[in-house]
Amino acid sequence: MDYLLTLSIIFIQPVLWLGIIKVLLNNKKRLSRERNSFNTAIYQNNFELKHFLLGFLLFGIFGSILSILVGTFISVPWIILYEVLLLLNIVLIPYRLFPIIIAGITTLITMIPSIFDYINDSFDSSIDLSMTANQNILFLISLIILMSGLFWRYFVGRYNTPEISKNKRGNRVAGYLLNEMTVFPLLVLIPGDQLQKAISFWPTFMVGHQSFSLFLLPVLLSAKMKIFKNVPLKIAKKIGNSIVKLGILGFILTIGSYFFPIVTLYSIGILIIVYLLILIRIKLQDLKSEKWFSDAVEGVSVIGVRPSTPADKMGVEIGDRIVEVNNKTVHNKNEFYEAILSSPTFCRLKLINRNDRIKITESAIYNDSPNELGVVLFK
Repeated sequence: MDYLLTLSIIFIQPVLWLGIIKVLLNNKKRLSRERNSFNTAIYQNNFELKHFLLGFLLFGIFGSILSILVGTFISVPWIILYEVLLLLNIVLIPYRLFPIIIAGITTLITMIPSIFDYINDSFDSSIDLSMTANQNILFLISLIILMSGLFWRYFVGRYNTPEISKNKRGNRVAGYLLNEMTVFPLLVLIPGDQLQKAISFWPTFMVGHQSFSLFLLPVLLSAKMKIFKNVPLKIAKKIGNSIVKLGILGFILTIGSYFFPIVTLYSIGILIIVYLLILIRIKLQDLKSEKWFSDAVEGVSVIGVRPSTPADKMGVEIGDRIVEVNNKTVHNKNEFYEAILSSPTFCRLKLINRNDRIKITESAIYNDSPNELGVVLFK
């Protein structure tokens, strides 16, 4: 393998850097949208980058431990194709990322002997296709699916920016775009000594008559969906739980594939299809739900809650409808703020949640900022 190309794959990691650039652009776009819609940024902090870096660290450590314990080894052709397809996805279709599908497409392409041989020859490799057993790819895809589920479950849906539009009836409604991503380094083994030929100090291990090198594979995780009728955090957890179960099923199928190798490729296809069906099913469930996040006729609808504010501490949630403030009935936003100003240092709210249950909550508020209760309302 060419020396400079080897160094670029190992150290430059274009997927990682393009991922960081995309996250920074997502943050800039979100802040601009919030300021245009609400005259201020709802979430000042760059939570997109924070989640990206946390995912990089936590998933990188956890995933690499699992990978090395299992002894996952991936061929150079598979890695090259996977990274090239990820780069093309990020550059050409930046608004929609398909990391799980790309892993499946990579597997299918490398199974075509002529293409595999071409890449093999191009990178001065002498790896037999059988050296990268399909069980390794099945385990890798199962691991990526598991990490994707954990990403949905524990990272997505914590910060929700409302986007105002009108439904078919002409009513103003709020939608929430879940849009986060991360790239984490996964430690895998590469059959052969290509890396050591280019970098003499690169560690190589011998297993029987075959040598293996360590390699950090950049794995992309993406979570994107627009929600109109359900609480975003609940949807994200629901998606995450379903995908985690699918990843665990993938591990079970991996074990079974060692006893019945013929099921390996079918299992890869089934995992990818079920993964897509999970996302489609939950999206359709949201569209078929009846309750929109709509502007209230009586009271004011909460479509966002700023973190670390009195409203956040009082447990006000997206979808709550405020009907009474400081014992004064409110019908619109003007009456809402007038009622808050009637007691600048204390606030008592009567709310009706999305289940039509009454909640009463109260809290002290900042003496110098009575308007900063922390709720986001229709403008």
